[in-house]
Amino acid sequence: MKAPALYWHFKDKQALLDEMATEMMRRMAEDFPAAPAADWREVVTGAMRAFRGHLLRYRDGAKVFSGTHDTDLSYAAPLEAFLRTLIESGFTPDAAARAERLAAYPLAAAAGEEMFAGHDRGFEAGLAAVVAGVGATLVTAGE
Repeated sequence: MKAPALYWHFKDKQALLDEMATEMMRRMAEDFPAAPAADWREVVTGAMRAFRGHLLRYRDGAKVFSGTHDTDLSYAAPLEAFLRTLIESGFTPDAAARAERLAAYPLAAAAGEEMFAGHDRGFEAGLAAVVAGVGATLVTAGE
């Protein structure tokens, strides 16, 4: 397939990447468990392993996925169930930039800002969690 044929269906490269990323998310959402585990740690661990697995299935999967916008809401219902497990475990999502678009999916909407805009804050929180976890492992091993 050549570029002119692609651009018959997509207005530009960004639109093509958006649709590719959305299709990747659709496939990832199919793998979300119908009834997530009760323990949020199992839910997050399983989801992140699955997410990584999906990104690795595609050449430059993470690169394609980053910086794109969803073209539909096909992922929202499974994401809602995933987030509900976290909320019921005591997590509280930040206010979302996409609340209007995801009005029928309040948890997905509330998590949108945190997942897609708060990168620096998320990195720092993740780094602190990893360092704390490594520290706990070292303390346990040294006892």
